[in-house]
Amino acid sequence: MTSQATPLEHAAAPKHFEPGTTGWTEEDLDQPEIDRAWHGGRYEIVRETKRRWYAAMGVRNYWILDAFARNLECLALRGADYHPDATGREADEVRPPAFPGLVIPLSNIWL
Repeated sequence: MTSQATPLEHAAAPKHFEPGTTGWTEEDLDQPEIDRAWHGGRYEIVRETKRRWYAAMGVRNYWILDAFARNLECLALRGADYHPDATGREADEVRPPAFPGLVIPLSNIWL
C-alpha cells in the first residue's frame, strides 16, 4: 500500500513544477511575502505568487482558467514577467499565438 507524503516528508524532495503540484513545502510557504490559503488539506498558492515562481523558472506560457469568472487568460513570458497573449470569456474561441492552430472553444468548458 502506497501513501502520499505529508508536506514535511515532501521537504526532502527536489523543488519542481508539475501539473497539479508545486513541489514546495510548508516551510517554503511560511514566508510573510507569500500569500496562501489552506483548503482541503493542501496549499493553494495565489495567482501572483505562482506567477512570480513560474517566471523565475522560465515557464514560457502560463494560462489562468477562472471557472467562476468564466474566462481564460493566456500569458506569455517576455523578459522577467508575463504579458497577455490571448484572452477569452464565456463562449469565445481562444487562439493562443504560441500554439498555432490551437483553438479553445470556451463554450465547451463551462457546464
